[in-house]
Amino acid sequence: MHHPIMRTQSRTDSSHSPRRPNIITKCLGILFVLSNERANVSSSAVVLAHQGFVHLRYTALHASQIALCNLHKRFGVNYAKPVLQVWLQYAKVELTPPTLKDVSAIRSGFSQLIHSARTGRYRDVTVREGIINTLVAIEIYCWFFVGECIGKRHIVGYDV
Repeated sequence: MHHPIMRTQSRTDSSHSPRRPNIITKCLGILFVLSNERANVSSSAVVLAHQGFVHLRYTALHASQIALCNLHKRFGVNYAKPVLQVWLQYAKVELTPPTLKDVSAIRSGFSQLIHSARTGRYRDVTVREGIINTLVAIEIYCWFFVGECIGKRHIVGYDV
C-alpha cells in the first residue's frame, strides 16, 4: 500500500519528462525521507507535499548530497547558537521585571524629573543628555505601541 504523501514511480514510466533536480530540491527530498524514516527509496521518487501543489522530484540519494545538507544544517546551528546565547544574556538583564531596589530608584528619578520641570533645570541639559532622553521616550512609546498590538492580536487598523 502506498503512502498518501509519497508514491514511487518506475524507471520505465515515460509520462513525466526527466528533469535534473537542483540541490535544494534534493535536500528537501532527503530531509523528507530521513524525517519519515524512509531509507529504502527507489531511484526515482516523487514527493507530493502541500496537498498536491508542490512536487519535489529527486533521482538518487548520493552521499555527497547528504553531506552537503548536513553541512548547511551544521552551519546554521553553529551560527545560531552564539547569537542566541548573547540574546538570552541581554534578555535576562534587560527584560526582567523591576525589583524593590529598582522601584525606589524609579520613584526618585520621577521626583527629580518633576523637580527639574518646575525649576527650569531642563534648560541646562546637554545635547548628549537630551538625545539620550529623547531615545528613551521613543523606546517607551514603541513598547507601548507593541504592547497595544499584542493586546489586540493584530496590526490591522494601525498606521505603521
